[in-house]
Amino acid sequence: MEKPRTPMQYISWWNSLFRPQINKQVKNTYEHASAAVRQDFENSREFREFIRQLHNYDSQYRNLFGYDLLMKQPEDVTLEPKQWDNFISKVWRKNVVHNTNWNSDQWDFESSKPDGGWITPDDWYERIHDIVRTRIVVKYLDGVQFLVERMHSHFSSSGCHCEPDWEAREDGYYAAHLNLTRHYQLPIGLQLETKRVCVEVQVTTQIKDVITTLTHRYYERKRHTLELPDIKWQWDCDCTEFAPNYIGHILHYVEGAVMQIRRREEVNDRH
Repeated sequence: MEKPRTPMQYISWWNSLFRPQINKQVKNTYEHASAAVRQDFENSREFREFIRQLHNYDSQYRNLFGYDLLMKQPEDVTLEPKQWDNFISKVWRKNVVHNTNWNSDQWDFESSKPDGGWITPDDWYERIHDIVRTRIVVKYLDGVQFLVERMHSHFSSSGCHCEPDWEAREDGYYAAHLNLTRHYQLPIGLQLETKRVCVEVQVTTQIKDVITTLTHRYYERKRHTLELPDIKWQWDCDCTEFAPNYIGHILHYVEGAVMQIRRREEVNDRH
């Protein structure tokens, strides 16, 4: 069995083999559930206190290093549900695109399922870790770890399960995520069900935020590609991967070099 090549093909493929089916009702349920998670977390005591604490974190960083921590005011931090199209695309990628167990020649339900099992409408709220997310932008590279450590301490003390995720990928993507997991009452069908859901807080730098915006369309197209290139992108300067991937690596190096210069100047100032 060949892999479904698009999220729309995936939905048709899934509905021909599995239950529950992915239909308009399931889409509406997802949209109501993700909105409920956003509202619940946004109105929670721990999130409101976190926004207040962001002012303190900014002051602490400024007192330590003489620079502002944040690019925006804490009150501008907003939570956003993952849109349905992006959500079902991620389910498709996890079940199909990145499924190394898929055997096109001898496909069957058990042997071809991804590690951890098929992600289904029954469990995808608990297995997709960013159905609600936000991004906080800091000015300098060391601000990422500074903020992640303080967020981890704050939300852990509030009863959330906190799991930092430091990503550094071959394609030049660098980002830190803090996954905040707790239980929510979600409207599933005609009743409320308790689900253990993750809210993702991404912390990135000003430069990386700009690059993410510029390369967003490229990475969206890449996520929807099943075939690997014939040769490695590192050896093909004309391929679409070459420039955006290396820009990510180069800017990460530049940010590290800026930190080295800044710290040397701090030492010289003290002497």
